[in-house]
Amino acid sequence: MARPYEPLYSSAEMRAAEERYPGYPDTIPELMERAGAAVAREAMLAFPAARSFACVCGGGSNGGDGRVAARALRGAGHDVDEATDGLDRYDVIVDALFGTGFSGAPRAEAAELIERMNGLKMLLDLSHANMQTMAEAVAASTAPVIVSHTACMAVHQNRRNTTDENLRAVANRGGVIGICQMRPFLTTKKRDNLHAYFDHLMHAIRVAGVEHVAIGSDRDHRVITLTPEYLAELRREEGSQVVDSDLPYFIDELNGPRRMTIVRDGLSRRGLNGDDVDRIMGLNVRRLYHEVVG
Repeated sequence: MARPYEPLYSSAEMRAAEERYPGYPDTIPELMERAGAAVAREAMLAFPAARSFACVCGGGSNGGDGRVAARALRGAGHDVDEATDGLDRYDVIVDALFGTGFSGAPRAEAAELIERMNGLKMLLDLSHANMQTMAEAVAASTAPVIVSHTACMAVHQNRRNTTDENLRAVANRGGVIGICQMRPFLTTKKRDNLHAYFDHLMHAIRVAGVEHVAIGSDRDHRVITLTPEYLAELRREEGSQVVDSDLPYFIDELNGPRRMTIVRDGLSRRGLNGDDVDRIMGLNVRRLYHEVVG
């Protein structure tokens, strides 16, 4: 078995996120509650037909945000166990990691959990992993993985973007990289910037191969306007992560329900043939789900 893996975020990254939260450190219990409740909410939205959940919980005095998630799921009427064994008995496995007080030591069970996920035909998404964690997780997985929403570090420097080395590693494992449409990941330009999205797509194709690139928009299909109401909604959802200088998050031409038509046309104009455009627009992801999930 491969050596243990560090968490998706380092202790320094987790601490920095905590310290940006208004009122820290007195707000740690509130942060833990919000993180666990958010995970439970997303799990129920993603798997509306699921009845049984296994929650991986921390060992602290408050039980960690995994225990908060378990409590929320029970409150919604679901069958929930706090377990790491016998995971194949459950419809959904929830592993919430907020990270308060995390010491930075590698989690000894991480490689084993990846092995179990492979056995259960779970698709491993590494979008929020740092580059070392991503590389190690790809190496540990015996199945293809996905980085569902990222962009290319070589094109634009952003901590959420992926290096060429890891783009190749994901492709060599048979996986897929989805290029997101979040403007700060793509460019510092706030206008006349549609080309940046296609620059990232074409770079990923050159590095990873056209069979391993997809659209990972990280956006819904609304037409967003930066009204006070929308900004209030955004801050309720994202808290201190919202930085005014990063706005807008969208590219104007991709801000609405016709954005996928614009992407398809743009790929064609960049010289891709119809089969390759189809791969990027959905067939690569379909192939990945067929291979991993069945």
